[in-house]
Amino acid sequence: MKSITIFTQNLKMVLRNILSNKKRNFLTCLGSILGVAAVMSMSAGFSVMTGIMSSTFTNSGLGNQIIYIYDNETNSSGFTTQDINNLENIDGVLALGPLIELPNLQTVISGYRSFDKTWVIGRSNSFYDIDTAGKVILGRSITEGDIREKAKVCIISKKLAEKLFNDAKTALNKKIMFGNLEYEIVGVDNILSGSLDRQMSLESGNKYSVTLPYTTMESVYGISPRSFIVYCKSEELEKKKKAHKEIKNYLENIMHLKEDSGYITMFGEDMLAEYQAQQKKQGREQSLIAGICMLVGGIGIMNMMFVSVTERTKEIGLRKALGATPQRIQQQFLFESVILSLTGGVVGAVIGVIVSLIISVGAFLLLRTDKEYGSAVPLMISVDVPVMILGLIFSVLIGVIFGWMPARKASRLNPIDALKL
Repeated sequence: MKSITIFTQNLKMVLRNILSNKKRNFLTCLGSILGVAAVMSMSAGFSVMTGIMSSTFTNSGLGNQIIYIYDNETNSSGFTTQDINNLENIDGVLALGPLIELPNLQTVISGYRSFDKTWVIGRSNSFYDIDTAGKVILGRSITEGDIREKAKVCIISKKLAEKLFNDAKTALNKKIMFGNLEYEIVGVDNILSGSLDRQMSLESGNKYSVTLPYTTMESVYGISPRSFIVYCKSEELEKKKKAHKEIKNYLENIMHLKEDSGYITMFGEDMLAEYQAQQKKQGREQSLIAGICMLVGGIGIMNMMFVSVTERTKEIGLRKALGATPQRIQQQFLFESVILSLTGGVVGAVIGVIVSLIISVGAFLLLRTDKEYGSAVPLMISVDVPVMILGLIFSVLIGVIFGWMPARKASRLNPIDALKL
């Protein structure tokens, strides 16, 4: 009970001393405020950016691997049906997504309307069944039956549907013509321009596209697939790498291709891992800067407490003359230092939460891509509670460490000498 009374008295006295000089104490707390706010804001920024990158990789199917073979003397025909079947039988491989792309943009005609900058690509049903980038927003996707029957059906992009029919919904079941052949529109897609199947294409940014079953492309244009996307059974990185190693063995030992001269491969997981490693390194560097900021704030607190001891020398002498022990004097000044530093930490945490919310909402508003069919990047609220708690604990430690010397000086003052000043 006595200790609670002492604590209450010390708290009242500390708050009265702090409130008696608000401006000076606010400037003293500024280092802790900026330090905690900076750590939380940077943590939020890194979390949001990492989340955006991970979401983009997932939405664009960049977690898979794409393999492309050159048109060279070693293999001028591309991948045969037997090659695709053999590769799909590799342990860990769920399916392959063969790709065929026309080398030139096509003129697509529908009634009296036409558009002459259309990208035509052949895909498998795996792209729409498995790949997260294969977003059909209206109608249906390419089916296994379309692949088997080499059907004259197609899926057009939302932008092309609006160009030819004014509205995406109107495009369904309509006919379009290019290359002197007619195709029925069975679906409308809205695929991100960063999807993995576009990374090897010169038309990666083209939003006006027509997708046919790849077997239809083979039969009409006599072109075999020269690239494919690998879909693995497991999402574990090590299992994906093992499957990709077996695929490379097949390409090099059976098809006699050499990497970077006969074929090239792009594995998005490696890119994401490299990005995350860079983010962690930058995070450590930024945290060091924030820590220096808090250290400077701690020095400011120590300086202010020394000034406070000098200004209140007579008060200390009077309290000692009335029976206050050196321990009580030291506790009071140490308590005042901790309260100042902790107050700065709490204010910094509040500012950090506000900035974190601004970063999260701002990133969402800047990166949303389609108001009608939803955003490619979800809203990710990032308020790092562990970092906030760590910042507050660090603020208390700063108060204890940098308040100890001034509190020690105050407790060791001779009451007679103090009263003379």
